[in-house]
Amino acid sequence: MAVHTSALQALKLVQLKNIAVKCGINSSGTKSILASRIFSEIAVTNPPFPEDAIPIATATVTPSSIAAKQNKQKTIGHSSRATRVLSIDMGIRNLAYCILDNPSWKKHTKSTIPSLIAWKRIAISPRPHASPLDSAKETFEPQAYASLAYLLTQTLLSYRPTLVLIERQRYRSAGSSAVQEWTVRVNMFEGMLYAVLHTLQVEGRWSGLVRGVAPGKVGAFWVKGTGNGTAKTSRTAKWRNKTAKIDLVGKWLETGGSGVLTMYTDESNQTAEAFLERWKGRKKGKRSVLQRADDTDVATKEGAGEKLHKLDDLADCLLQGLAWIRWEENKLKILAGGVTALEELVI
Repeated sequence: MAVHTSALQALKLVQLKNIAVKCGINSSGTKSILASRIFSEIAVTNPPFPEDAIPIATATVTPSSIAAKQNKQKTIGHSSRATRVLSIDMGIRNLAYCILDNPSWKKHTKSTIPSLIAWKRIAISPRPHASPLDSAKETFEPQAYASLAYLLTQTLLSYRPTLVLIERQRYRSAGSSAVQEWTVRVNMFEGMLYAVLHTLQVEGRWSGLVRGVAPGKVGAFWVKGTGNGTAKTSRTAKWRNKTAKIDLVGKWLETGGSGVLTMYTDESNQTAEAFLERWKGRKKGKRSVLQRADDTDVATKEGAGEKLHKLDDLADCLLQGLAWIRWEENKLKILAGGVTALEELVI
């Protein structure tokens, strides 16, 4: 191991915090605590390398207008094995996920460019029609969500991921002492997904890994000033962070991936084009979605807030998957090059 605690202790606190953010590590605490935490987490870095991953079948697809900016034709898979990441943005009514293939992952190579294989937002529990004649009600009973959790995992595991990332949920929001009913429900559903995946692992029906990802760490990695999500944040600031993440993804797509990712399938291309169309429409409006959202209760009403949520869910699952890949790459760079590699950490 090329890095030692003494080398980390010699750095300033602000430098340690920067390293922590770029490696997806909690950046809170004193200098000595943070240095020890970074050392401990880097020491156990063990991402699923290609030799542990599944070979991905090769297939040719016709590029869309977005993919055409990258190459005239793309092929799913690589000559070597790839790590396939399934990134899930949690929700009980709607859930977004993406599939990323990361090419040959070696400790001493440059940063890789993942391929976006699938990118979707799906309805888990449709909102019932607000009609007095409609007696059907939304159900949040555990047995109903147990069935949904099983069906969802069976559907998503058909992509054969080697790693599943699940957005970690909280019991409280913005430091509030109250625990909202919706929060309890989404936490219940989150726990069921873990239980189903663990059962499949134990039974030998799936051999991948499952990791929980704190959304605050993802936000801090991509958007400056968001922190690790531990401090109380105003409603307006939260929506600014959301729009910043959406704009980041929109700009990537507008420039054909910007060297951050490539799109290999018609499925991901269609979602990317729909995202880009909605994003451009929002940017052309006289007032931004953020400004319009301030005029209404965006948590309960359709319109600007709902449109933002649709983009937000897709952006979050993509940024989460890409962040995890970059975190592991940065940890490996520190393992291989020690302190001299710290300046090469990338976003």
